[in-house]
Amino acid sequence: MKRYTSILLVFGLMISACFSDIDPEQVSRLIIKSNINPNYLLKPNDTITLTIQIGEEFGCVSTEQIMPDSPKFRLFQQWLNNNSTEWQSSVVSFVSCKVVLSSNRFSALIYPRFVVLSFTDSSQKSRQLIKSVDSAAFNFLTLDNK
Repeated sequence: MKRYTSILLVFGLMISACFSDIDPEQVSRLIIKSNINPNYLLKPNDTITLTIQIGEEFGCVSTEQIMPDSPKFRLFQQWLNNNSTEWQSSVVSFVSCKVVLSSNRFSALIYPRFVVLSFTDSSQKSRQLIKSVDSAAFNFLTLDNK
């Protein structure tokens, strides 16, 4: 009888949790923070592909190759260096967005309020990390300088 009481108590707590509000502060404390190694993700002679969705039509995109000696490359490299900490693991699947940076080592989906960084780490484990960022930090990508 004691076993059934314990099971009912646990089940009752699980049901009651479904009807309670989730405190974002508590959830954020449970999320494991990660750091990235910018030097692993972006090598000095890599080329980055910038893809920007034009308009609302799916498939209507503009692409640009960002070369290692360009200001955009250096600015993105600097952004990675300045934002190497406080990333969070994510198992969520993200749909396409308006701005995507990719190379043979990573892809970065840039949303208005966050960035999703996907890559295979040095131990060959697939990683997907997110970080809260204002997309205005990436305005340099749409500037005319190459």
